Amino acid sequence: MGVDATGQPITELTFDDTEPKLLRVTNHGTAPSKTLSIGITGDAVDDFAVDAYTTCGHQELREGDYCDVVVDYHPQTSELRTATLTISDASGSTISVTLRPQPRPGLQIALAGNGIGEVNVSDPTTGLVLATCTAACTVHSSTGQMLEVTASTPSIFGGLSGACSTPEASCNVTIGTTTVTVTATFTTDPKEQWTQLPGGGPILSAAFDGSGNLVVASNGVVKLSPAGAMIWHIPLTVCAVATGPNDTIYAQTATQVVKLGSDGTMLWAAPLDPHAVGCGGTEGFVHNLAVGGDGAVAIHGNTGVARWDASGTLSWAAAVTAFGEYGVAIDPAGVVDVAILSPVTGETVDLARFAADGTPLSTQEQIANQYHGMFVVDATGRLLATGSGHSHTDALGHSIDLLDPDYAPNGICAAGTDAVWLYQADDESSMARDWTVNRYHGDGSLAWTYHLAALHDGFFDDLGTIPFDIAGAADGRIAIVGSFAGPTSFGGWIAVFAP
Repeated sequence: MGVDATGQPITELTFDDTEPKLLRVTNHGTAPSKTLSIGITGDAVDDFAVDAYTTCGHQELREGDYCDVVVDYHPQTSELRTATLTISDASGSTISVTLRPQPRPGLQIALAGNGIGEVNVSDPTTGLVLATCTAACTVHSSTGQMLEVTASTPSIFGGLSGACSTPEASCNVTIGTTTVTVTATFTTDPKEQWTQLPGGGPILSAAFDGSGNLVVASNGVVKLSPAGAMIWHIPLTVCAVATGPNDTIYAQTATQVVKLGSDGTMLWAAPLDPHAVGCGGTEGFVHNLAVGGDGAVAIHGNTGVARWDASGTLSWAAAVTAFGEYGVAIDPAGVVDVAILSPVTGETVDLARFAADGTPLSTQEQIANQYHGMFVVDATGRLLATGSGHSHTDALGHSIDLLDPDYAPNGICAAGTDAVWLYQADDESSMARDWTVNRYHGDGSLAWTYHLAALHDGFFDDLGTIPFDIAGAADGRIAIVGSFAGPTSFGGWIAVFAP
Protein backbone atom coordinates (compact mmCIF):
# COMPACT_ATOMS: atom_id res chain seq x y z
CA MET A 1 0.00 0.00 0.00
CA GLY A 2 1.29 3.48 -0.80
CA VAL A 3 0.26 7.09 -1.27
CA ASP A 4 0.49 8.20 -4.85
CA ALA A 5 -0.69 11.50 -6.36
CA THR A 6 1.79 11.87 -9.21
CA GLY A 7 3.14 8.38 -9.53
CA GLN A 8 5.57 8.84 -6.63
CA PRO A 9 5.11 8.20 -2.92
CA ILE A 10 4.28 11.31 -0.91
CA THR A 11 5.51 11.85 2.64
CA GLU A 12 4.63 15.54 3.02
CA LEU A 13 1.78 17.69 1.81
CA THR A 14 2.10 21.49 1.87
CA PHE A 15 -0.72 24.01 2.06
CA ASP A 16 -0.24 27.58 0.89
CA ASP A 17 -3.96 28.35 0.83
CA THR A 18 -7.21 26.85 2.06
CA GLU A 19 -7.94 24.86 -1.09
CA PRO A 20 -8.54 21.14 -0.35
CA LYS A 21 -5.69 18.75 -1.21
CA LEU A 22 -6.24 15.29 -2.74
CA LEU A 23 -4.14 12.20 -1.96
CA ARG A 24 -4.58 8.98 -3.94
CA VAL A 25 -4.08 5.74 -2.03
CA THR A 26 -3.16 2.77 -4.25
CA ASN A 27 -2.71 -0.88 -3.30
CA HIS A 28 0.61 -1.85 -4.92
CA GLY A 29 0.68 -5.24 -3.21
CA THR A 30 -0.28 -8.70 -4.44
CA ALA A 31 -3.24 -9.21 -2.10
CA PRO A 32 -6.22 -7.14 -0.98
CA SER A 33 -5.57 -4.70 1.86
CA LYS A 34 -7.32 -4.99 5.15
CA THR A 35 -9.98 -2.40 6.15
CA LEU A 36 -8.55 1.14 5.93
CA SER A 37 -8.76 3.79 8.63
CA ILE A 38 -7.76 7.45 8.46
CA GLY A 39 -6.74 9.80 11.24
CA ILE A 40 -5.11 13.22 11.85
CA THR A 41 -2.88 13.90 14.84
CA GLY A 42 -0.44 16.59 15.95
CA ASP A 43 -0.36 20.20 17.16
CA ALA A 44 -2.59 21.38 14.31
CA VAL A 45 -5.22 18.68 14.61
CA ASP A 46 -7.90 21.41 14.70
CA ASP A 47 -6.53 23.08 11.55
CA PHE A 48 -7.01 20.07 9.25
CA ALA A 49 -9.95 17.79 8.54
CA VAL A 50 -10.75 14.85 6.25
CA ASP A 51 -13.21 16.13 3.66
CA ALA A 52 -16.54 14.44 2.98
CA TYR A 53 -15.42 13.77 -0.60
CA THR A 54 -12.91 11.21 0.69
CA THR A 55 -13.59 7.75 -0.76
CA CYS A 56 -11.17 5.83 1.50
CA GLY A 57 -12.10 4.53 4.89
CA HIS A 58 -13.70 1.40 6.30
CA GLN A 59 -13.09 -0.54 3.10
CA GLU A 60 -10.63 -2.96 1.50
CA LEU A 61 -8.56 -2.24 -1.61
CA ARG A 62 -7.96 -5.04 -4.09
CA GLU A 63 -4.63 -5.29 -5.87
CA GLY A 64 -4.14 -2.23 -8.14
CA ASP A 65 -7.25 -0.43 -6.84
CA TYR A 66 -7.17 3.04 -5.35
CA CYS A 67 -9.23 5.50 -3.29
CA ASP A 68 -8.91 9.19 -2.54
CA VAL A 69 -8.32 11.12 0.66
CA VAL A 70 -9.27 14.83 0.54
CA VAL A 71 -7.81 17.09 3.29
CA ASP A 72 -9.21 20.52 4.18
CA TYR A 73 -7.09 23.23 5.80
CA HIS A 74 -8.79 25.87 7.95
CA PRO A 75 -6.21 27.40 10.29
CA GLN A 76 -7.54 28.41 13.69
CA THR A 77 -4.59 30.68 14.50
CA SER A 78 -1.94 32.61 12.61
CA GLU A 79 0.71 30.09 13.70
CA LEU A 80 2.03 27.68 11.06
CA ARG A 81 1.31 24.41 12.88
CA THR A 82 1.87 20.96 11.38
CA ALA A 83 -0.14 17.78 11.70
CA THR A 84 0.20 14.15 10.57
CA LEU A 85 -2.23 12.27 8.35
CA THR A 86 -2.15 8.52 9.09
CA ILE A 87 -3.65 5.87 6.79
CA SER A 88 -3.52 2.27 8.03
CA ASP A 89 -5.15 -1.09 7.49
CA ALA A 90 -6.14 -3.75 9.97
CA SER A 91 -2.94 -5.76 9.33
CA GLY A 92 -0.85 -2.96 10.83
CA SER A 93 0.44 -1.49 7.57
CA THR A 94 0.67 2.28 8.05
CA ILE A 95 1.76 5.28 6.07
CA SER A 96 2.18 8.81 7.45
CA VAL A 97 2.04 12.11 5.60
CA THR A 98 3.10 15.38 7.20
CA LEU A 99 0.59 18.19 6.68
CA ARG A 100 2.63 21.37 6.59
CA PRO A 101 1.23 24.89 6.03
CA GLN A 102 3.39 27.37 4.16
CA PRO A 103 3.78 31.06 4.94
CA ARG A 104 0.98 32.96 3.24
CA PRO A 105 0.91 36.62 2.32
CA GLY A 106 -1.66 38.55 4.30
CA LEU A 107 -2.40 40.89 7.17
CA GLN A 108 -3.08 39.94 10.76
CA ILE A 109 -4.98 42.42 12.94
CA ALA A 110 -4.26 42.34 16.66
CA LEU A 111 -6.02 44.32 19.40
CA ALA A 112 -4.12 45.50 22.48
CA GLY A 113 -5.22 47.26 25.66
CA ASN A 114 -8.26 46.88 27.89
CA GLY A 115 -10.63 48.95 25.73
CA ILE A 116 -12.95 47.85 22.95
CA GLY A 117 -13.00 48.91 19.32
CA GLU A 118 -13.02 47.71 15.76
CA VAL A 119 -10.55 47.63 12.90
CA ASN A 120 -11.56 47.72 9.27
CA VAL A 121 -9.39 46.23 6.51
CA SER A 122 -10.28 47.36 3.00
CA ASP A 123 -8.92 47.57 -0.52
CA PRO A 124 -8.19 51.30 -1.06
CA THR A 125 -8.40 50.99 -4.85
CA THR A 126 -11.96 49.61 -4.84
CA GLY A 127 -13.25 50.59 -1.40
CA LEU A 128 -14.22 46.95 -0.82
CA VAL A 129 -14.28 46.08 2.88
CA LEU A 130 -12.41 42.79 3.36
CA ALA A 131 -12.91 42.41 7.12
CA THR A 132 -14.19 44.18 10.20
CA CYS A 133 -12.32 42.88 13.24
CA THR A 134 -13.48 43.30 16.84
CA ALA A 135 -10.95 40.65 17.91
CA ALA A 136 -7.79 39.23 16.35
CA CYS A 137 -8.32 38.25 12.73
CA THR A 138 -6.30 37.52 9.59
CA VAL A 139 -6.97 38.79 6.08
CA HIS A 140 -5.19 36.77 3.39
CA SER A 141 -4.01 38.69 0.40
CA SER A 142 -1.60 38.53 -2.51
CA THR A 143 1.97 39.77 -2.63
CA GLY A 144 2.15 43.42 -3.61
CA GLN A 145 -1.46 44.26 -2.71
CA MET A 146 -2.07 47.41 -0.69
CA LEU A 147 -4.55 47.21 2.19
CA GLU A 148 -6.00 50.09 4.22
CA VAL A 149 -6.38 49.68 7.98
CA THR A 150 -8.87 51.91 9.82
CA ALA A 151 -9.48 51.79 13.58
CA SER A 152 -12.28 53.21 15.72
CA THR A 153 -13.12 52.96 19.41
CA PRO A 154 -15.49 54.36 22.02
CA SER A 155 -12.54 54.33 24.44
CA ILE A 156 -9.06 55.88 24.19
CA PHE A 157 -7.17 55.24 20.96
CA GLY A 158 -3.49 54.39 21.40
CA GLY A 159 -2.49 54.29 17.73
CA LEU A 160 -1.56 51.65 15.16
CA SER A 161 1.76 49.80 15.31
CA GLY A 162 3.56 46.99 13.54
CA ALA A 163 3.53 46.80 9.74
CA CYS A 164 2.42 50.43 9.81
CA SER A 165 2.90 52.73 12.77
CA THR A 166 0.92 55.92 13.29
CA PRO A 167 -1.04 57.78 15.97
CA GLU A 168 -3.73 58.36 13.35
CA ALA A 169 -6.73 56.10 12.85
CA SER A 170 -5.73 54.86 9.40
CA CYS A 171 -2.70 53.63 7.50
CA ASN A 172 -1.83 51.60 4.39
CA VAL A 173 0.14 48.34 4.29
CA THR A 174 1.70 46.78 1.19
CA ILE A 175 1.68 43.00 1.55
CA GLY A 176 4.94 41.09 1.02
CA THR A 177 5.48 37.35 0.85
CA THR A 178 4.42 36.56 4.41
CA THR A 179 1.72 37.55 6.87
CA VAL A 180 2.43 40.81 8.70
CA THR A 181 0.72 42.26 11.75
CA VAL A 182 -0.85 45.61 12.60
CA THR A 183 -1.82 46.17 16.22
CA ALA A 184 -4.53 48.63 17.24
CA THR A 185 -4.34 49.77 20.87
CA PHE A 186 -7.54 50.68 22.71
CA THR A 187 -7.25 51.69 26.36
CA THR A 188 -9.61 52.96 29.06
CA ASP A 189 -9.60 55.66 31.69
CA PRO A 190 -8.95 54.24 35.19
CA LYS A 191 -12.47 55.27 36.19
CA GLU A 192 -14.19 53.57 33.25
CA GLN A 193 -16.16 50.65 34.69
CA TRP A 194 -17.73 49.27 31.53
CA THR A 195 -18.68 50.22 27.99
CA GLN A 196 -21.26 48.67 25.69
CA LEU A 197 -22.14 49.05 22.02
CA PRO A 198 -25.69 47.64 21.93
CA GLY A 199 -26.28 48.59 18.30
CA GLY A 200 -29.55 49.99 17.05
CA GLY A 201 -30.03 53.73 16.93
CA PRO A 202 -28.39 56.35 19.16
CA ILE A 203 -29.22 56.27 22.86
CA LEU A 204 -30.96 59.54 23.59
CA SER A 205 -31.67 59.40 27.31
CA ALA A 206 -30.44 57.70 30.50
CA ALA A 207 -31.21 57.71 34.22
CA PHE A 208 -30.04 55.78 37.30
CA ASP A 209 -32.65 54.40 39.69
CA GLY A 210 -32.29 54.33 43.46
CA SER A 211 -30.75 50.84 43.37
CA GLY A 212 -27.97 51.89 41.02
CA ASN A 213 -29.43 50.27 37.91
CA LEU A 214 -29.18 52.21 34.65
CA VAL A 215 -32.26 52.80 32.49
CA VAL A 216 -31.70 53.87 28.88
CA ALA A 217 -33.80 54.66 25.83
CA SER A 218 -32.24 52.20 23.37
CA ASN A 219 -34.49 50.40 20.86
CA GLY A 220 -37.08 50.58 23.59
CA VAL A 221 -36.58 50.91 27.34
CA VAL A 222 -33.68 48.86 28.69
CA LYS A 223 -32.76 48.32 32.34
CA LEU A 224 -29.13 47.38 33.08
CA SER A 225 -27.60 46.21 36.33
CA PRO A 226 -24.76 48.18 37.97
CA ALA A 227 -22.38 45.75 36.22
CA GLY A 228 -24.03 46.33 32.82
CA ALA A 229 -26.03 43.10 32.53
CA MET A 230 -29.44 43.44 30.89
CA ILE A 231 -32.26 42.99 33.42
CA TRP A 232 -35.12 43.56 31.00
CA HIS A 233 -36.02 45.21 27.71
CA ILE A 234 -39.40 46.62 26.64
CA PRO A 235 -39.95 47.41 22.94
CA LEU A 236 -41.43 50.84 23.57
CA THR A 237 -40.42 53.73 21.29
CA VAL A 238 -39.43 56.56 23.63
CA CYS A 239 -37.36 59.73 23.45
CA ALA A 240 -36.78 60.34 27.16
CA VAL A 241 -36.63 58.34 30.40
CA ALA A 242 -36.49 59.34 34.07
CA THR A 243 -36.69 57.43 37.36
CA GLY A 244 -38.80 58.03 40.43
CA PRO A 245 -39.61 56.69 43.91
CA ASN A 246 -39.35 52.92 44.50
CA ASP A 247 -37.30 52.54 41.31
CA THR A 248 -40.28 53.41 39.11
CA ILE A 249 -39.54 54.49 35.55
CA TYR A 250 -41.19 57.18 33.48
CA ALA A 251 -40.89 57.38 29.70
CA GLN A 252 -42.10 59.80 27.06
CA THR A 253 -43.30 58.67 23.65
CA ALA A 254 -44.56 60.83 20.81
CA THR A 255 -48.11 60.64 22.21
CA GLN A 256 -47.96 59.38 25.81
CA VAL A 257 -46.26 59.55 29.17
CA VAL A 258 -45.79 56.06 30.61
CA LYS A 259 -45.05 54.83 34.13
CA LEU A 260 -43.35 51.46 34.62
CA GLY A 261 -42.70 49.42 37.72
CA SER A 262 -39.18 48.39 38.66
CA ASP A 263 -39.79 45.05 36.92
CA GLY A 264 -40.91 46.76 33.71
CA THR A 265 -44.64 46.25 34.31
CA MET A 266 -46.80 48.97 32.79
CA LEU A 267 -48.44 50.84 35.68
CA TRP A 268 -50.23 53.46 33.62
CA ALA A 269 -50.09 55.41 30.36
CA ALA A 270 -51.58 58.87 29.90
CA PRO A 271 -51.98 60.89 26.68
CA LEU A 272 -49.72 63.90 26.36
CA ASP A 273 -51.34 67.26 26.89
CA PRO A 274 -50.84 69.36 23.70
CA HIS A 275 -48.44 71.63 25.61
CA ALA A 276 -46.17 68.63 26.33
CA VAL A 277 -46.03 67.22 22.80
CA GLY A 278 -42.51 67.18 21.36
CA CYS A 279 -39.36 65.45 22.49
CA GLY A 280 -37.13 68.49 22.75
CA GLY A 281 -34.21 69.42 20.56
CA THR A 282 -31.99 67.16 18.48
CA GLU A 283 -28.68 67.83 20.26
CA GLY A 284 -29.41 65.82 23.41
CA PHE A 285 -28.97 66.63 27.10
CA VAL A 286 -32.38 68.33 27.20
CA HIS A 287 -33.93 66.46 30.15
CA ASN A 288 -37.40 67.53 29.11
CA LEU A 289 -38.92 64.82 31.36
CA ALA A 290 -38.64 65.17 35.16
CA VAL A 291 -39.97 63.23 38.16
CA GLY A 292 -40.52 64.65 41.66
CA GLY A 293 -39.99 63.04 45.02
CA ASP A 294 -43.72 62.25 45.27
CA GLY A 295 -43.82 60.56 41.84
CA ALA A 296 -45.32 63.52 39.98
CA VAL A 297 -44.01 63.92 36.45
CA ALA A 298 -43.55 67.04 34.31
CA ILE A 299 -42.83 67.29 30.59
CA HIS A 300 -41.64 70.36 28.70
CA GLY A 301 -42.94 70.24 25.14
CA ASN A 302 -42.86 72.44 22.08
CA THR A 303 -45.44 74.94 23.36
CA GLY A 304 -45.49 74.53 27.12
CA VAL A 305 -45.28 72.31 30.17
CA ALA A 306 -47.67 69.82 31.76
CA ARG A 307 -47.70 67.99 35.11
CA TRP A 308 -49.27 64.65 36.06
CA ASP A 309 -49.57 63.27 39.58
CA ALA A 310 -48.16 59.88 40.58
CA SER A 311 -51.36 58.12 39.50
CA GLY A 312 -51.24 59.54 35.95
CA THR A 313 -53.92 62.21 36.38
CA LEU A 314 -53.17 65.47 34.56
CA SER A 315 -52.72 68.17 37.21
CA TRP A 316 -52.26 71.23 35.00
CA ALA A 317 -50.67 72.54 31.83
CA ALA A 318 -49.27 75.96 30.96
CA ALA A 319 -48.06 77.65 27.83
CA VAL A 320 -44.31 78.31 27.74
CA THR A 321 -42.36 79.47 24.70
CA ALA A 322 -39.49 77.05 24.29
CA PHE A 323 -37.26 78.68 21.64
CA GLY A 324 -35.16 75.53 21.65
CA GLU A 325 -34.80 75.26 25.45
CA TYR A 326 -36.63 72.19 26.72
CA GLY A 327 -35.14 71.45 30.14
CA VAL A 328 -37.45 70.79 33.10
CA ALA A 329 -36.93 69.76 36.71
CA ILE A 330 -39.02 69.28 39.86
CA ASP A 331 -37.24 70.48 42.98
CA PRO A 332 -37.61 68.90 46.45
CA ALA A 333 -40.44 71.33 47.29
CA GLY A 334 -42.42 70.20 44.22
CA VAL A 335 -41.79 73.39 42.24
CA VAL A 336 -41.61 72.77 38.48
CA ASP A 337 -38.73 74.65 36.88
CA VAL A 338 -38.86 75.13 33.11
CA ALA A 339 -36.03 76.44 30.94
CA ILE A 340 -36.89 79.33 28.65
CA LEU A 341 -34.87 81.78 26.58
CA SER A 342 -34.85 85.12 28.38
CA PRO A 343 -37.48 87.47 26.92
CA VAL A 344 -35.34 90.39 28.10
CA THR A 345 -31.88 89.57 26.77
CA GLY A 346 -32.78 86.95 24.17
CA GLU A 347 -29.33 85.54 24.93
CA THR A 348 -29.56 83.87 28.33
CA VAL A 349 -31.62 81.07 29.86
CA ASP A 350 -34.21 81.78 32.56
CA LEU A 351 -36.43 79.47 34.60
CA ALA A 352 -40.19 79.83 34.42
CA ARG A 353 -41.40 78.38 37.75
CA PHE A 354 -44.71 76.82 38.79
CA ALA A 355 -45.92 75.61 42.17
CA ALA A 356 -47.07 72.00 42.45
CA ASP A 357 -50.67 73.15 41.89
CA GLY A 358 -49.70 75.09 38.73
CA THR A 359 -49.59 78.56 40.27
CA PRO A 360 -47.01 80.68 38.41
CA LEU A 361 -44.08 81.77 40.58
CA SER A 362 -41.43 84.40 40.03
CA THR A 363 -39.01 83.76 37.18
CA GLN A 364 -35.41 82.91 38.03
CA GLU A 365 -33.28 84.88 35.62
CA GLN A 366 -30.06 84.03 33.81
CA ILE A 367 -29.29 80.58 35.14
CA ALA A 368 -27.07 80.19 32.05
CA ASN A 369 -25.17 83.06 30.45
CA GLN A 370 -25.71 81.82 26.90
CA TYR A 371 -28.73 80.82 24.87
CA HIS A 372 -28.06 77.06 24.55
CA GLY A 373 -28.57 76.07 28.19
CA MET A 374 -29.27 72.87 30.14
CA PHE A 375 -29.91 72.44 33.85
CA VAL A 376 -30.73 69.96 36.62
CA VAL A 377 -31.80 70.26 40.25
CA ASP A 378 -30.12 67.80 42.62
CA ALA A 379 -31.70 66.00 45.58
CA THR A 380 -30.89 68.90 47.93
CA GLY A 381 -32.45 71.50 45.64
CA ARG A 382 -29.15 72.80 44.30
CA LEU A 383 -29.46 74.22 40.78
CA LEU A 384 -26.76 73.16 38.29
CA ALA A 385 -26.74 74.82 34.89
CA THR A 386 -24.64 75.03 31.76
CA GLY A 387 -24.89 77.08 28.58
CA SER A 388 -23.17 77.64 25.26
CA GLY A 389 -23.12 80.35 22.62
CA HIS A 390 -20.91 82.83 20.77
CA SER A 391 -17.91 80.46 20.62
CA HIS A 392 -17.76 79.45 24.26
CA THR A 393 -19.46 77.19 26.79
CA ASP A 394 -19.99 77.96 30.48
CA ALA A 395 -20.85 76.07 33.66
CA LEU A 396 -20.24 76.22 37.39
CA GLY A 397 -18.20 79.41 37.10
CA HIS A 398 -15.98 78.12 34.30
CA SER A 399 -15.84 79.20 30.65
CA ILE A 400 -14.26 77.31 27.73
CA ASP A 401 -13.53 78.90 24.35
CA LEU A 402 -14.70 76.90 21.33
CA LEU A 403 -13.90 76.94 17.65
CA ASP A 404 -17.59 76.61 16.89
CA PRO A 405 -18.92 80.10 15.99
CA ASP A 406 -22.30 79.64 17.62
CA TYR A 407 -22.73 76.95 20.29
CA ALA A 408 -21.80 73.38 21.05
CA PRO A 409 -24.02 70.79 22.76
CA ASN A 410 -23.48 70.55 26.50
CA GLY A 411 -25.01 68.79 29.47
CA ILE A 412 -24.86 68.56 33.23
CA CYS A 413 -25.86 66.16 35.99
CA ALA A 414 -25.58 65.63 39.73
CA ALA A 415 -23.66 62.53 40.84
CA GLY A 416 -23.77 62.03 44.58
CA THR A 417 -22.67 65.40 45.98
CA ASP A 418 -20.65 66.25 42.85
CA ALA A 419 -21.59 68.16 39.70
CA VAL A 420 -20.55 66.75 36.33
CA TRP A 421 -20.38 68.94 33.21
CA LEU A 422 -19.97 67.61 29.68
CA TYR A 423 -19.42 69.78 26.62
CA GLN A 424 -18.67 69.08 22.98
CA ALA A 425 -16.13 71.07 20.99
CA ASP A 426 -18.53 71.68 18.08
CA ASP A 427 -21.57 70.25 16.35
CA GLU A 428 -20.19 69.93 12.83
CA SER A 429 -19.80 66.15 12.50
CA SER A 430 -22.76 63.79 12.27
CA MET A 431 -20.59 60.74 13.04
CA ALA A 432 -18.25 61.59 15.96
CA ARG A 433 -17.11 64.62 17.92
CA ASP A 434 -14.49 65.76 20.41
CA TRP A 435 -15.89 66.15 23.91
CA THR A 436 -14.76 66.70 27.50
CA VAL A 437 -16.32 65.88 30.85
CA ASN A 438 -15.31 67.67 34.07
CA ARG A 439 -16.32 66.52 37.53
CA TYR A 440 -16.41 69.05 40.40
CA HIS A 441 -16.75 68.46 44.13
CA GLY A 442 -19.25 70.41 46.17
CA ASP A 443 -16.57 72.96 47.09
CA GLY A 444 -15.93 73.66 43.39
CA SER A 445 -12.61 71.80 43.14
CA LEU A 446 -11.96 69.73 40.02
CA ALA A 447 -12.12 66.03 40.84
CA TRP A 448 -11.65 64.43 37.42
CA THR A 449 -11.51 65.32 33.76
CA TYR A 450 -11.82 63.09 30.72
CA HIS A 451 -11.36 64.03 27.08
CA LEU A 452 -12.23 61.83 24.12
CA ALA A 453 -11.28 62.91 20.63
CA ALA A 454 -12.88 61.85 17.38
CA LEU A 455 -10.60 59.92 15.04
CA HIS A 456 -9.87 61.28 11.58
CA ASP A 457 -8.80 59.02 8.74
CA GLY A 458 -9.07 61.31 5.73
CA PHE A 459 -11.66 59.21 3.92
CA PHE A 460 -14.54 58.42 6.24
CA ASP A 461 -16.27 61.03 8.33
CA ASP A 462 -14.95 61.39 11.87
CA LEU A 463 -15.07 58.11 13.80
CA GLY A 464 -15.87 57.59 17.47
CA THR A 465 -18.64 58.80 19.74
CA ILE A 466 -21.26 61.53 20.11
CA PRO A 467 -22.73 61.90 23.63
CA PHE A 468 -26.44 62.70 23.86
CA ASP A 469 -27.05 62.46 27.60
CA ILE A 470 -25.23 62.28 30.91
CA ALA A 471 -26.76 60.77 34.05
CA GLY A 472 -25.58 60.64 37.65
CA ALA A 473 -26.24 58.06 40.37
CA ALA A 474 -26.66 58.59 44.10
CA ASP A 475 -23.43 56.65 44.68
CA GLY A 476 -21.51 59.08 42.45
CA ARG A 477 -21.21 57.00 39.29
CA ILE A 478 -21.98 58.63 35.95
CA ALA A 479 -23.21 57.24 32.65
CA ILE A 480 -22.63 58.84 29.26
CA VAL A 481 -24.77 57.60 26.38
CA GLY A 482 -25.10 58.43 22.71
CA SER A 483 -23.88 56.96 19.44
CA PHE A 484 -20.74 55.23 18.17
CA ALA A 485 -19.56 55.33 14.56
CA GLY A 486 -17.04 52.91 13.11
CA PRO A 487 -15.98 52.60 9.47
CA THR A 488 -18.87 50.25 8.71
CA SER A 489 -21.02 50.42 11.85
CA PHE A 490 -23.26 52.90 13.63
CA GLY A 491 -25.32 52.42 16.78
CA GLY A 492 -25.86 53.05 20.44
CA TRP A 493 -23.08 53.55 22.98
CA ILE A 494 -23.02 53.43 26.80
CA ALA A 495 -20.07 54.16 29.11
CA VAL A 496 -20.19 54.08 32.92
CA PHE A 497 -17.54 55.69 35.14
CA ALA A 498 -16.80 55.32 38.84
CA PRO A 499 -16.95 58.34 41.19
